[in-house]
Amino acid sequence: MKKILLCATALFCLNATIMALKIVNSNPHGITNTIYEPLSFGRVVKFSDIAGFGEIIEINRTNVFIQVDTPLLGCTNNQVITLYRSLYSRKPIPETGRIVFAAHTNQYTVTYACDWNEDMSGHDIFRSRPLFSYNVYKGWFYPETEEAIFFTNIIHTMRVGRNWTNYYEVVRSGFPNESYVISDSAEEDLKNLILHNSSPDAYGTLLYMSNDPLFPESLKPLLNEKIQEQR
Repeated sequence: MKKILLCATALFCLNATIMALKIVNSNPHGITNTIYEPLSFGRVVKFSDIAGFGEIIEINRTNVFIQVDTPLLGCTNNQVITLYRSLYSRKPIPETGRIVFAAHTNQYTVTYACDWNEDMSGHDIFRSRPLFSYNVYKGWFYPETEEAIFFTNIIHTMRVGRNWTNYYEVVRSGFPNESYVISDSAEEDLKNLILHNSSPDAYGTLLYMSNDPLFPESLKPLLNEKIQEQR
């Protein structure tokens, strides 16, 4: 009898493992990469298909409905966007009010999101769900806040009017900010500019940062190391 129970238990565990592997393989990019992980502003914007300012017009247990009044990316004026409402959010969208937000309809690999030079529109890899999803940490802000201004500047320089120099200067300006949300994000995005660069002129961009008198001292050792590697 004990042998039968042991065999049954082993078979159950094996089946559970196989099912878990199937679930992982069916979603290889992992939705946690874009929703629950505290990503930097740059990576949130890189993941996003849609961004803009809008008024919250309805909210229920699973969805948030926002009417766009100032489209920035992938949406139009007066369009109603349906956002997936995460029940596990540490920063839930409010029930009323106007916000600036970014959301995504697709999941991308983390590698692409680290490199500013990789155009995300060329990597429409996995359609996640019919509803849009927002990043619970840095996916929305009240328009009047300093974080919202920084957020929209990232959207403009990365997606609307793509310009590496302008994007770098926005990110670098956020490094000494008193807001931890901004400074922490800026540090990660600066590191990504140093470490992940597929540009043909990668060496030139590293030198540009090195010659910038406002470049953060704490990141200079990492920058100099990368410059030596490029040489």
